[in-house]
Amino acid sequence: MSFTLKDVAALDSFKKSSLLTTNCNLDREVNWIYLAETSPNLEKNFFKKNTEVLFFCVGHGASHNFFTLKDLVDDVYELKAAGLVFFLGRYIYEIPDEIIAYCESLNLPVFTLPWEVSYIDVNKELTEQLIKRSLIEKGTQDLIHKILFEDDGDRNALVKMAQDNHINLKTSYFAYIISIDNYEILTSSIPEEIFDDIKSKLYNLVKSNSELGHYSDMDIQNEDQIILIIKDVDKNKFIEINQGDNNILKKLTRQINDYIKNKKYYMKPISLTIGIGNSTTDILSIKNSYLEGEKVISARRRQLLVGKCICYDDLGVYKLLFMIENSEIINSAYPDKLKKILEYDNANDSTLIPTLEKYLENQGSLIMTAEAMNIHKNTVTYRINKIKSLLDLDITKPKNIPIILMEIKAIRFMTSDHNR
Repeated sequence: MSFTLKDVAALDSFKKSSLLTTNCNLDREVNWIYLAETSPNLEKNFFKKNTEVLFFCVGHGASHNFFTLKDLVDDVYELKAAGLVFFLGRYIYEIPDEIIAYCESLNLPVFTLPWEVSYIDVNKELTEQLIKRSLIEKGTQDLIHKILFEDDGDRNALVKMAQDNHINLKTSYFAYIISIDNYEILTSSIPEEIFDDIKSKLYNLVKSNSELGHYSDMDIQNEDQIILIIKDVDKNKFIEINQGDNNILKKLTRQINDYIKNKKYYMKPISLTIGIGNSTTDILSIKNSYLEGEKVISARRRQLLVGKCICYDDLGVYKLLFMIENSEIINSAYPDKLKKILEYDNANDSTLIPTLEKYLENQGSLIMTAEAMNIHKNTVTYRINKIKSLLDLDITKPKNIPIILMEIKAIRFMTSDHNR
């Protein structure tokens, strides 16, 4: 349960505050506060792991000097602070429009408070809220960890933990998993402290993402995953922002690899995959959604799902195949004739199976199949004739089409890399 600038603005001690930068993002998380006379005179390294700081400035020595105020803004922005608060009425009486416009251009939220508002009162209320939120966040993370990774079956204890942390047991949630694909390669090829730094940065990027922050209610980290627990409100809209051209996955991947490049970490780029489980009836059932999200990630890594398919419902018949743990049962699902096509593909490095699948999906149209596979129509004709010679089954009969397609899915499921 993050504490954002919106929460800060709602505090009693902020009743007399004014927000000068009306177009800036107020979903930024605040983890601590710092009071400075003008520019923060501390080493930049002090703030490296504490970027969600809210700076308070009394303005001693700054007056109305534009350049002094701009230097302050630049320092605060460089530290990636959550926001900036000016006390007005003693040393600074107003913030120049040029500074406000500059902060707007940086997307740096700026508040003002009148001098008569006691910083001690502000500090006290903010600190109390930060501690309270921190305790609740720790409690919710412990609860989610127990539900997902511990199987003690003590439902009554979990109910009490949820109630103690103000979690509504009747609210529906779903799991949203961000997984590092090349985790094992990274951890075996780079120092542990570097990977920990990258993982910490990725977590901060996720937490500071305004789209995720708007929906996310709880989160927890696993070795190779960041797991967000999200209320089932506007789920379709949430899925849409994960499927657009500049979606969350692309943004996070670009941001974390830019960070790696800027830090001069000499390593392969990080690859990320997203999986979304179905909604559950309550928080205590969230493990079902988490396991569904993991199946989506497995399917995408094995290229069973492509494109915008990131949800459990996108798995289709693969849901059934994931439920069957015995590979011998799945192997027996497709007949010898279909196996002959697979063996022919393997021996000749050909693509009869994919061609057959596209041909059936396009209702037996040679032209549509050729367009879908970006090949010539004559090539499709040759392949289909070869398939018919190997497959002792009429592929034009409607009753055979779903059977063959299901068997193709089974072949792809069994021949994909299970460890990806």
